[in-house]
Amino acid sequence: MEEINIKPTCRLYRGDTPCTPNKLRGKECPTCDEFDPIKERILLIKLGAPGDVLRTTALLPAIRRRYPQSEISWLTRRDSAPLLENLSDIDKVLILENDGFLMPQGEWFDWCINLDNDPLAASMANQVRGDELTGFRMSERGKLFATNKEARGWLQMACFDRLKKENTRSYQSIMRGIIGVPTDEIDPVQISLRDSEIEWATGIVYDLGMESGTPIAFNTGSGSRWVTKRWPMESFLELGLLLHEDGGGKIFLVGGPIEDEANALLAMERPDLFVYPGTFEVRKFMALLSRMRLIVTADTMALHVGLGLQVPTVALFGSTSAPEIESSGPLIKVISPVDCICCYLKECDKVPFCMDELTPDIVAKRIEEKAWLSESSVEG
Repeated sequence: MEEINIKPTCRLYRGDTPCTPNKLRGKECPTCDEFDPIKERILLIKLGAPGDVLRTTALLPAIRRRYPQSEISWLTRRDSAPLLENLSDIDKVLILENDGFLMPQGEWFDWCINLDNDPLAASMANQVRGDELTGFRMSERGKLFATNKEARGWLQMACFDRLKKENTRSYQSIMRGIIGVPTDEIDPVQISLRDSEIEWATGIVYDLGMESGTPIAFNTGSGSRWVTKRWPMESFLELGLLLHEDGGGKIFLVGGPIEDEANALLAMERPDLFVYPGTFEVRKFMALLSRMRLIVTADTMALHVGLGLQVPTVALFGSTSAPEIESSGPLIKVISPVDCICCYLKECDKVPFCMDELTPDIVAKRIEEKAWLSESSVEG
């Protein structure tokens, strides 16, 4: 058999199947003009909630600028993996629930980045073989510790509520500090929709009678973990009435399975105000939001989707940190007027409750300012 010199350092090399240049164009390594050498191998570990994973994608351009010829792999959970699809700065998505937890252990990485101060992620980082580990790892006695000063600051905020409330920096700024790239070079959340996904969403919008193709969306949920983030359905109804009076037209109700029944009921009771298309998997959810002209949402994944898509977004804050949200797109932050904001309580029986005090009148006035039409972001 003829001996052919294979170049395994090429980004296009597979080993188990022919590479694209060979399969489509008949090229072979010795004479291939599409050779794309990999100089550094980077593993990024982020296993957190989908919204947390999505906002971390804003770090990818900075990593790529620092290491333009790197191969970047991202280890995450199955429910977050679709958020990372079609991103040009990610070479491989490793899914924890499949073989993703085994593959990194048999490889060597020039740089492992673990940005989860979480025992499982930190234990995974411990097992990665490589030259450098940045972020969080586990001690031999099973305790989380940080690898540098910036990571220690984030760990301290996780341990002490006072520091979390006093923080004025965005999540992305802190993470950029941890990995050692310029903290003031702001990049947006990274989302790359396929043409077919956008076409599907456009069809949904038009099929539901939105001839303009650019309706408003109310994202009514906050997930099951943070009930205190949730704005009451009654408030969404009242805001819908206020916007409708101002000529806003019908409003899309969006959310996940938890909000399905409440969204369907509200749309059925007030078909003059609301349209509810149902629930969709995450990439269709993002595609649908890409067709909106305004998104109103609590501090949840839809907020990060809006920023990544550069869709004007109104974000409602009570129990979580408004400063942590980086204004990488047209954004209005509307913060509850109570003193105990940013408590990070998952349940709360205080009266008045922060999200109740964030009235539809307050939100409507901010929208009516039309500050979200400005190219620069607006913080409340």
